[in-house]
Amino acid sequence: MNLSASLRPRGRDLVLREVSLSVRAGSCLGVVGRSGSGKTTLARCLAGLHERHTGSLLLDDVPLPVLRKRSREQNRRVQYVWQEVRGSFDERRPVDEQVSRTA
Repeated sequence: MNLSASLRPRGRDLVLREVSLSVRAGSCLGVVGRSGSGKTTLARCLAGLHERHTGSLLLDDVPLPVLRKRSREQNRRVQYVWQEVRGSFDERRPVDEQVSRTA
């Protein structure tokens, strides 16, 4: 993986520096750290939502591009759920309706 990510173009303001991790199929990984340590940036890189990064992201040994270039299968297998659930879902509509709309 060896992922580095910045908040600004041209690599200024690095938030992640050469992060490497591997997650086996069927397992879970928790990322903890203090505020501003890069947890959200890491998650956004994995989800394809953060494009200012270097290094490789692999899913089953296949490169994982940014979100807009991912296949339907890659989108199905890698999802991003916001930490604040109330900001992710509309309380007035059924969850299945909201999820099916984005799928």
